[in-house]
Amino acid sequence: MSKEEEHASEDDTEDESDEGAGMLDARPPQLWPPAEWTRDMRAAASNDDVDAVVRLLQQLDTAAARGAPMWNVPVHTAAQWGSMASVLRPAGPVSACLMPLHTAAQWGSARVVAAVLGAKAAVDKTAIYKGDGWTALHLAAMHGHLAVVDLLLQHAAPVDASLPGCVMRRGTTPLHCAAKHGHDGVVRRLLQAGASRTGQGGVSLPALTVSTKRGHTHVVRILLEAGVRGHGDVLIPAAANGHADIVELLLRSKIAAATLFPAERVVQRCAQDDPVFAAVEAGCVQSLRLLAKAKASIHTSDAKYRSTPLHHCAGTSGHAGVARELVRLKADVDAVASLWGETPVGVAAAFNRSGMLQVLLRAKADTENTGVPKPRGTRTALWCAAYAGARDAVAVLIVAGANVNVCSSPDSSSPLCAAVYGHDEGTVQKLLDAKADANLAGSCRGPYPLAQAARRGHARVMRWLLVAKADPDMPGGDDDETPLLAAASRGSLEATQMLVDAKADLCKKLRRDGSTALHVAIQEGSVALAQCLLAAKADMYAARSVHGMTPVYLAVHCATTDLLQVLVDARADVNRAGCANGTTVLVAAVRAGHHHAVAVLLRANADVNRPSADGVTPLAAARFRHNCLHTLDLLVQAKAHV
Repeated sequence: MSKEEEHASEDDTEDESDEGAGMLDARPPQLWPPAEWTRDMRAAASNDDVDAVVRLLQQLDTAAARGAPMWNVPVHTAAQWGSMASVLRPAGPVSACLMPLHTAAQWGSARVVAAVLGAKAAVDKTAIYKGDGWTALHLAAMHGHLAVVDLLLQHAAPVDASLPGCVMRRGTTPLHCAAKHGHDGVVRRLLQAGASRTGQGGVSLPALTVSTKRGHTHVVRILLEAGVRGHGDVLIPAAANGHADIVELLLRSKIAAATLFPAERVVQRCAQDDPVFAAVEAGCVQSLRLLAKAKASIHTSDAKYRSTPLHHCAGTSGHAGVARELVRLKADVDAVASLWGETPVGVAAAFNRSGMLQVLLRAKADTENTGVPKPRGTRTALWCAAYAGARDAVAVLIVAGANVNVCSSPDSSSPLCAAVYGHDEGTVQKLLDAKADANLAGSCRGPYPLAQAARRGHARVMRWLLVAKADPDMPGGDDDETPLLAAASRGSLEATQMLVDAKADLCKKLRRDGSTALHVAIQEGSVALAQCLLAAKADMYAARSVHGMTPVYLAVHCATTDLLQVLVDARADVNRAGCANGTTVLVAAVRAGHHHAVAVLLRANADVNRPSADGVTPLAAARFRHNCLHTLDLLVQAKAHV
């Protein structure tokens, strides 16, 4: 250390012997204020000890003047600490958050406020608090300090001062602060002092709206008596939060009349735009009853789904008590939501709300109502429940007499098909126990339940369907895919064996290319499936409609030597033409360069000199191909005619 630095250090040490230096010595490297200072300040502020506050502020000034690092105290922490630590002082380097008057107002210290006001403090001066320009009256109103509010108003504090800062709170006045936090005495005092009755709070919510949303009934009553107005949708927050007493207050006043809609109408966002939807979502029966008594429409529909409050109740909210009230109010239990054509019963079934279903069924809701026909077909309530795997709803509907074999429209599937598609085994079992037809698809092209289960690999469901006399050869879908073809496509050996045991037709073909189950197994590369089908005497010479490929030719084409060996072991004729143009299997293997397949065929006594329909022999095909010396050796060793 240099001599100059040593002298400077000595000077600092001497200066710290001043008043308040002892607290600086406690933890010199730490940020100010230290914990003991904060404790003392909190005690002084709580006891309205102005002298102690002044003394502690002098210590803070001393620390700031010496360059001690200061806390950037968050306001909520400062409020808990008694943030006079950094703010209850004249403007200076430490007063970054609040000023003396503001902190005293926030703490409700009337003696400190009086002392500061007696020192000619600017009562309308703003401070940075939560990023905004708050006056002392804002803070006193926010924390409900009526005595401080009285003092500030007596010193001509601006009663309608609004925040210019953060966009989310811009325009907030002291009245908004008091109303938001439910300080009814402060609200009454501000109104007596001439607070604006019409101020909308800029971007922030109006005083009436915010107090309604928070459920401050006494504040709402005071504001209504004083003629304070809110937004046109002031009923919505009251209904949405279940404040029935506030709903009643608003309905008795005239300001809520604009939000009631006696006629049917369309709203954009349900609970955000309509008090009835809001009450339904909140599950508040009393609010709904009050709204209906005031002639609010219970037949309003939303713009997106055209669903009514009863649809909304049956689905997202699920309040059975609200549903009972809507039914009592004569809501249409068979109303159709135009997007998908579901009725409230269908919506409740899809959400598996058994209690809601019982309410609607007691109101004589039609379980077979399919709503408005749609291009893709509409759905019955039982279909909706089966598709969603809603077992409880399925049970309720079956007990209520819903037809398990009715399809919603000619273009839609049966409830059993929907349950199989949803892969809910419990629902499938309930429908089968109720005598659902295992061979009913609904649409003219299927898919049938067994084909659907095979396509998805649901072996247990397939077993149940076969026990229920499902036809193992019933095709489904646009490709006429039978259950056996579907099981082979999925590569499910268990499902394939089950269908083989059920005497499924092994010669059924796909419409698109004429593939049999054996073709599909070879194309999927499944040796086990091929062995299972060959053991059941599958046709090894069935030709596909595309190029007329036989299974043996397809095995060569797909370069699946293992499957080719399986076919050879099953005594497939390797000298037959393998496709429609008369190409033999051996020539095809040579042309493809699959020397392993060539070796398998030669071991199976394939005619090495037999030409294809175009006259090309295997050896000639090998000559036209580069890099096939191994294949040439195999053919020569098999005594091909050179």
